[in-house]
Amino acid sequence: MTTEMNKPSVQDDDIEKLKGASDIGSAFAKLFHQYFPRLEKAVKFRMDPRIRQRMDPSDVVQEAYIECARRIEKYLEEPPAPLFLWVRYLVLQRLLQIHRKHLQGKAQDARRDEPMFKGGYPCASSEFIARELVASQTSPSQAFVRKEAQQMVRDALEEMSDNDREILVLRHFEHLSSKDAAFVLNIEHSAARKRYLRALKRLREVFDKIDNDSEQPE
Repeated sequence: MTTEMNKPSVQDDDIEKLKGASDIGSAFAKLFHQYFPRLEKAVKFRMDPRIRQRMDPSDVVQEAYIECARRIEKYLEEPPAPLFLWVRYLVLQRLLQIHRKHLQGKAQDARRDEPMFKGGYPCASSEFIARELVASQTSPSQAFVRKEAQQMVRDALEEMSDNDREILVLRHFEHLSSKDAAFVLNIEHSAARKRYLRALKRLREVFDKIDNDSEQPE
């Protein structure tokens, strides 16, 4: 994990809660339960669609809990990252293991929009990001507009760098702070802010074009 993240001094209220707990295992279980929806979302954006036919994102999170619980006391000796980011990392490591197990030998026929292995875990899917973004901007009755918009947004996402796409998901969907997103991507805080603003600017341009096209008379 240390190769994936910077190692600043870690100040985290959740770490202090665990260190002060009489039963670390039970205290960690409660925190993990609180983290669960955010962890499930992180998996959801990165799970290969072929894997999703066999298991749910929640299954991955539940499987990862066992490893997290096993390692929690060792982690507390010298935390390399805030607790949530450490747990998130192990959850996505579990997702990577599942991808390798089920998709090994199938990489050559994989489409480019399917998650790639980078930074110790799969990247977010451009197709899934586009679907989520467009769904938040259009109504179900706009089926044709939605389909065309998804393709335009997906194309724009594919033109972005891996880090730009990732920081968009980290900030916009996983709701990580700019500082935490920089920590995860192992880049400077200022660089993380610039990347996020650049990704948002590109998406605004795409949605402006979608709005203009939809307003054009036939």
